[in-house]
This record gives sequence, structure tokens and C-alpha cells, in this order.
Amino acid sequence: MKLRRSRSRRTAAALAAVVCCGLFFVNVSADGATARVSGPAREMIVILRDQNRSLAPRSAARNRAVRAEQAPIVQSLRESGATHITSLSFMNAVVATMSPVEARSLAADPAISQVLANAVIPGPVPDSHPVAGLPNAKVVHNPTSKPKLADSALCGTAKNPQLNPEALTNINATPAQLGSDDGSGVTVAILADGLDPTDPDFQRNSAFGTPGQPVVKEYDFSSDGTDFPTQGEEAFGDASSIAAQGNTVYDLSQFVSPAHPLPIGCDIKIVGVAPGANVEALKVFATKNDTTESGFLEAINFAVASGAKVINESFASTNFPDTTLDVTRDANDAAVAAGVTVVVSAGDAGNNSTIGSPASDPDVISVGATTTFRAYTQLTYGGINDPNASGAYVDNNISSLSSGGYTQAGNTVDLVAPGDLNWALCSPNFSRFADCVN
Repeated sequence: MKLRRSRSRRTAAALAAVVCCGLFFVNVSADGATARVSGPAREMIVILRDQNRSLAPRSAARNRAVRAEQAPIVQSLRESGATHITSLSFMNAVVATMSPVEARSLAADPAISQVLANAVIPGPVPDSHPVAGLPNAKVVHNPTSKPKLADSALCGTAKNPQLNPEALTNINATPAQLGSDDGSGVTVAILADGLDPTDPDFQRNSAFGTPGQPVVKEYDFSSDGTDFPTQGEEAFGDASSIAAQGNTVYDLSQFVSPAHPLPIGCDIKIVGVAPGANVEALKVFATKNDTTESGFLEAINFAVASGAKVINESFASTNFPDTTLDVTRDANDAAVAAGVTVVVSAGDAGNNSTIGSPASDPDVISVGATTTFRAYTQLTYGGINDPNASGAYVDNNISSLSSGGYTQAGNTVDLVAPGDLNWALCSPNFSRFADCVN
């Protein structure tokens, strides 16, 4: 089992747990199709003008209307030899790989609002941490020189492991404080990279439901498949913060740098802020940590169709100008109209008017990060264990790395929650989950 630190993009996940239409595919063969091909085919997003907002979201009437309106477009795509046709229903749109001629033909259709090239969107840049532990070895301490700590609260014991993340205490969301309000019956969808849903801490603890049932289910929208190598940091961190079950006790002395050791038996466990919830891990970021606009749309569509109550998005872009002409924003607005709470990290760019889209959308809950410093002390990160320092934590301040300030429209973040540093689950399979190293 592997453990790792989890940094600021956890902001949305920490809040997300507070708390039919569907995706249908059309199998297409180009054989016998009427040729309207000119130039290399590209994946395009076709957005229809009528979004049927007068019809109840997720209703049978709206679903019938969407299918009827998309039928001639799908037929045209078939006849032109287009491939990989995917019809979205939560917002009235079709994604397909088509020729430039077909794209121009659809753009001229008065029933269609936009025909957009499917853009590649860079994923989060992996964190760099200067005090990381050894990647594939256990830390060995000299038993005759057991290190001492100024603050015994830094460690738990095997009988009483320290509850992590520290944020649970800061926001009064420990299992004892939550009681029956632990997220039971709620499904939270996270859009991130990949994870390992078989981790023992992603299997239901009897305290939070039927023991042994899977808490996390993974679905792929990256085109790589769920078993393909991925970064892993984002998905593991988000799923841990939401619904880790606390089944496993970890000795932090085995995970920190031997240059700054902790006592052997410095035991912790990881429990999510809503341990009764279920998590849909929607893998949208591929091996090179990139995704596509259609990947976001299809993942959000799946979450809405599957009945997710919350969508957690730990990514941001700094569009300039930051306008409403943003397809991810349109998708989130459609999800909100369908009754889903969409929670978005404000970003990690500092607090001087750096809030990125889609957190700048007033229909979503945008979340900034506050500080919790126990993990910093456990890692001796940033000199916090300097013997000349006071030793006191300065929690619950705005993190210096959290995006904040004002958007172009004059809005700011809606809420802040602990999101500066915490411990999260990870995997020892470094060839599959690159960010789990160190």
C-alpha cells in the first residue's frame, strides 16, 4: 500500500461531499456512405440551438425532443462517413469525427448553434515536493536513537490512529460529528485522472454501510482505458478526501524522509468527509495528462445521467478574456439545471485575481483553499519544525497558493475549505500511477 501527500487541488473535493436522460452511442460504418469528404477528418462538437430548457431536465419528454432533433444530424453524419458519433442528452449536442465539408455543412444548418473543433486541454502539472520520501523503499530507523517530537499530537498509535486529513477536525466533520449525515445515498462524480478502485480503503467499512462493498467505481473518458498508465495524484486525492474508509492503519515513519524521521509507530488512518457516499471516478485525463473538451462533456453527461448529486471538478483554465463562450461552462450550467451541485476548485495560482474557468461561472460553487499545517510539520516542509519557531499551528488562513481575488465579471470564490496539504491514498504500482512516486 502506498500513501502520499495531497496538495491544493483538493479544495473542491473537500467541499464536494458537503452536501432519465443518458449518454447513448451510435455505431457507424463508413461502408456504403455517401462521400462528402474533403481534407483530414477532425473530431468536432456540434451544439444545437434549441437546448429544450422549457422541458424538465432528465424528463422523458426532453429526452424524446433531443433524440428527435439530433436524428437528422446523426443521419447526415452517417451519410458523410463520419465516425465515433456520440450523442449527448443533458445538453443538446453531438460529438463526431467528420470531414471539413461536413462540418461546414452542419454549421450552415439553422438548427445548429455552433460547430467547434474538439480542443486538447492540458491537465494539471504534477506537484514537485522537495522533502519527498524514498519511492520504493521503507524508511529504516536506528532503534537506539528514536527521534523525539516537540508535539505528541503529530502521531497516533496502533490502538488510536490519528484521523486524517486534519481538515476533518477543522471543519467539524469527523465520523463522530457527522453521525448519520455521512453522505449515505449520495453519489459524487469526480473528473480527474485515474486511480485504483480496489484499494482496501475504497471498500466500505461497516461503520458507513454494507461492509466490503466497493465505494469507488471508475469509468474512462480519456480514450486510454481505465488500466492504462496515468498520473493518479488528482483522482486518489479527491476520492480519498471524499470517501476513504479508514480501513488501513499507516505508519508515517515509513513514508517520510529519513533525513527528518518520525517515531516508528506514528500511526494514522484516512477517512473521507462523506464516508457514506459513493464515488464515480470519471477518468478524463489521459497518459500525457491531457484531455479533450468532448471528454469533459461526455463525463459530465454520464454523471448527470447516472444520478450523481455532486460533480467535483479539480481543474481550471485561465481563459483570456474569460467569457461565457466556454463549452465546459455550458455543460456545467446544464448539469446544474438538471439538479446537480457542481463544485469547482478556484485554482492554484495565488490570490491576485487568478480564479480560473469554470470556477468563474456563477452557477457553480467555486472553492478556495485554507491552511492546515499538521502535515507540514510531519514532513518538516518549509522549515516549520525549526526549533526556534513557536511550534504553534496557524491554521484556517487563506493558502498562499489558492487562487482568489476577483473574476473578470467581478465575482469571487463562494467558499473556502482546507486544501493546502494532507495525506491521501495512493498505489505502489508506480509504472501505472506515476504521481504515487514520493
